[in-house]
Amino acid sequence: MKKKKRKSRGKSEIRVVSRSKNPPSRRAKKRLRAMYRRRRILLSVSLLVMILIPSVFIYKKVTAYGRTGYPAFREEVLEDLATRAIVSDTKGRSLTTSEKLSDFDKVYDTVLANFAVTNANRENYLEFEKAYEEYRKRTLNSKTDQEFFEILTDLMGKLGDDSSFILDKSSYDSLFDHYKNMKDTNKSKVLGADQVVDRYNRMIGKENNPSTMSLDTSNQGLLIIKLPNFAANNFDKELEEIMNTITSKEINSIVFDLSDNKSIDFIYTNKLLTYFIDQDYNDEKLYFYRGNIFRNTLEDIKNIKDSTYQTALASNLAVKYENPSDKFDKNDFMYYDKVSLNLKKDTSLKKRALYVLTNDNTANEAIRFAYLLKEKADAHLTKNALETEATSRELVKFMPADLFCLDHSGLIISLNTSIEEGDPTYLTYDHRINSDKPYRAIIDLVE
Repeated sequence: MKKKKRKSRGKSEIRVVSRSKNPPSRRAKKRLRAMYRRRRILLSVSLLVMILIPSVFIYKKVTAYGRTGYPAFREEVLEDLATRAIVSDTKGRSLTTSEKLSDFDKVYDTVLANFAVTNANRENYLEFEKAYEEYRKRTLNSKTDQEFFEILTDLMGKLGDDSSFILDKSSYDSLFDHYKNMKDTNKSKVLGADQVVDRYNRMIGKENNPSTMSLDTSNQGLLIIKLPNFAANNFDKELEEIMNTITSKEINSIVFDLSDNKSIDFIYTNKLLTYFIDQDYNDEKLYFYRGNIFRNTLEDIKNIKDSTYQTALASNLAVKYENPSDKFDKNDFMYYDKVSLNLKKDTSLKKRALYVLTNDNTANEAIRFAYLLKEKADAHLTKNALETEATSRELVKFMPADLFCLDHSGLIISLNTSIEEGDPTYLTYDHRINSDKPYRAIIDLVE
């Protein structure tokens, strides 16, 4: 009788079945839980990255500045920043890195949204626009407030515009004295902000740089009025000196020496003009602008009683302006408004022969002053310089520069924010010299 053959693998099969019925050990369960936890974390991180990266690109796309410089939401961005910014007191201490970066961003954004872009300065404007990353990195690495201020000065210099710069102490003092009693004006709020007052009270003016008027009567019948700066807070005192000298010295000819005068003080200019123009002056122009800063100026003009400037503040849309301009692209601007300047002649002085002397450093209000004396008082203009071609500094700007302040540093920035309709107007000269003794040449002309 044959024996039944055993299944060769039966024993091992029984052991496998027996083991499969045993529950996982505690250590195995712990390993499984850890593995599932790691998977959940990795999935969560991957999902977060997938959400954040597209969100950042979308945000940058929505809030990015177009090539013409103002954001999709236009000037409201600066208004919103002004109302929401949290500003700490910086008296007696240096600025923090975050404060310097905040002020840097405000300069950059405000210039992009408000600077008056023309065909002549567009290249400079685009250079400014491209400089963001480089100059923000320099700001981040700056060690002192002075270094930061120099960075801002270099950045503003890229605009190539003499009326766009950090306001100096003497200009601030002059404008502050004029606007301090006009509490409801936008310029008063800018000039009187706490951080601004503290900054300019601590600021030291340049030494050996006389900013007040001087009179020279060493030549019989000739008065040379040297005006290296216009300062509205000195006007009454300086006018009295001029009037007393004219009447006491029997002056027949007057020379206004405007060498190195780059003042933006239109108040002094307009007041002084009334004593030397031949008759009342009335001028009306259309001005194009891009943002809130010039609009605030128009609001001040409209609300200030007895202002020499007048406007209805209609805020006409620039894109609807029908006449093309060779000077600028209307699509770069948002609005345009009509503004008039009215100067009433003071009759206390009789007419005298007038001469004006300028040099390569004469700019801004001094150029407008010289232009109006030539046009409205038949003044003879002489430029003392090696250069014979017209420069950007000789462009007559009929509206003064505007101002805005930085929240943390308290610095005030002067900015060219408007452009008038019509062809550009440059100062033209009757005589050009290149001399280290320009008064001798002027005296020869007078004689």
